[in-house]
Amino acid sequence: MPGIKNSHYTCYFPLLSIVLLSASFAISTQNKVIDSLQSLGILQALIELFSFNNLRFLLFFGIMLCFFFLLSGLKIIFTTLVQFSCLLFADEKHIEQDRHMEEGRFIYLIGAVLSMVVSQSLLIVCMIFFVTTFVYFVFLVYRMIEHFTLLPLIGFIFANTLSLLIFVLGVGYFTLRIYRLVLESLPI
Repeated sequence: MPGIKNSHYTCYFPLLSIVLLSASFAISTQNKVIDSLQSLGILQALIELFSFNNLRFLLFFGIMLCFFFLLSGLKIIFTTLVQFSCLLFADEKHIEQDRHMEEGRFIYLIGAVLSMVVSQSLLIVCMIFFVTTFVYFVFLVYRMIEHFTLLPLIGFIFANTLSLLIFVLGVGYFTLRIYRLVLESLPI
């Protein structure tokens, strides 16, 4: 947070944000999965194996774990991209980008708490996540603007935006391919 000098007070914010975002994505996705299982006629067979509450818990935990891995990976990738972009485009080679990134930790925490409030709607949770990511990126660029001239700043923004876009589109594409393969393998 802006007034806190010791970064250890906020060092747990990224983990807490990832857990809360994973939980909100899992809650909203779990409802969609249960609806899909019911429409496909598989839900009744699964309820014979597990009780409905156990099935809901297993789905929640599995989906949350998948989103936790995905969001943790995205955080590592974003941090690496920002540091690599600073290496390539910054005027000063000793930028305190870690300090600037730490100052924005509370943005994701606020977004994660908001996503828990509206966790019943997958669309709204996704919108909150993307808006939070955009606000964090704008905050980061604003805080680091003193270390860039105009052309390197454009390069910094373009490199990060393009890299993240390619990664997200790639993950989305392969997720849809796997989903389609699973649907094709079901005996309907």
